[in-house]
Amino acid sequence: MEELDFEAGLADIAPLLKPNFEETGAYKNQIEFKPDIELYRTGFQSGILKVFTARTEEDLDVVGYSLYWLLNPSHNPDVRVAQCDVIYMKPEERGDASRDFLVWCMEQLKDYGCIAVEMASTPQVDYSSLLDYLDFRIVSTRYIKDIV
Repeated sequence: MEELDFEAGLADIAPLLKPNFEETGAYKNQIEFKPDIELYRTGFQSGILKVFTARTEEDLDVVGYSLYWLLNPSHNPDVRVAQCDVIYMKPEERGDASRDFLVWCMEQLKDYGCIAVEMASTPQVDYSSLLDYLDFRIVSTRYIKDIV
């Protein structure tokens, strides 16, 4: 597991972006896959986006990635919260590897001064049992209604 600079991270995770979108994309039936790389690059350059990868121990192949926005909540700009933009593990790598990767990510985020980590779980890839196991608490439920 490692934190990468943006360009190296993008090159490493590029093969996983489309499979993640196809598996979990909330709008995949309405929009084409076209990530806003400039938005992510700007976030990384400004220090508010962190890119983490999970790799195999044997050959160091990238098997997962996670992106976190480090934000100051509007209720108190003196604290920092990590909001998970995406966490993705190849299906054959899920399980203990997902848990270990998420725990490692949280350790890194704590080192960046985050007091909490916000995660989402989708019906397509349900991380809720892992989040429960790691003592996350449910604070909201999000719904999407297609209006076009």
